[in-house]
Amino acid sequence: MHVQMGANGKELLPQALDATNDQCSKPEQNIFCFKAG
Repeated sequence: MHVQMGANGKELLPQALDATNDQCSKPEQNIFCFKAG
C-alpha cells in the first residue's frame, strides 16, 4: 500500500481521490478521509 509521510514523520494513508465529492472529507477545514479498497 502506498503511504504518505506526515509533517511529524509518521506514515499517513492516502487521501480520497475526490475530496470535494466523497461525502466524507471537509477540505475547507483541512479534514480528509482516506481511500479504501
